[in-house]
Amino acid sequence: STAKKARVDDQSNVGGNSNAIISSILQKMQLQNSLTIDFIGTLSTSLNGYRSTLQENNQSITAELQRLNNSLQQTDNISVPPAPVPAASVPTLPPAAAVPGVASLPQSAPLVVPAQEQRWFYNHPDGSQRRVPPSWKFPSGTLLELYTLWHLGDPQNQISPMKYFSTSDVSFCGKRSR
Repeated sequence: STAKKARVDDQSNVGGNSNAIISSILQKMQLQNSLTIDFIGTLSTSLNGYRSTLQENNQSITAELQRLNNSLQQTDNISVPPAPVPAASVPTLPPAAAVPGVASLPQSAPLVVPAQEQRWFYNHPDGSQRRVPPSWKFPSGTLLELYTLWHLGDPQNQISPMKYFSTSDVSFCGKRSR
């Protein structure tokens, strides 16, 4: 009878330990879920801040391009369509001389927005047609110069905007061009 009572006590202790173990696991899971929810909330806030920063930067770039187009139009008397400006307020920008790289823009590459995408193609020795001539090399320059080549191309040298290039257009330049 004493052995039977000891077995009953052992079984109730095991049940109590099981409940304590399950309770501990559930508490850990609840804590982990709370931490995950907090992390996702923080990540969402960070992404929204990053998106806002990018939008502000794009507005500044658009305003600078419009200002440069206007100054080129005044100095060269070129008919330049105004760059689109977002409806949101645009911060004021420093004069061209205070912006690094602006004064060094070559006069042969004005910031003229083409009315439509230019479709210049060149025949290559392998029989393919590409947007760049066989002698073309990736340009180097300031951020503003490269931004201009990316979006506007080089109309005087009949090079389309780089954003329209495909892998095959630059595949002859080597592996780093892909």
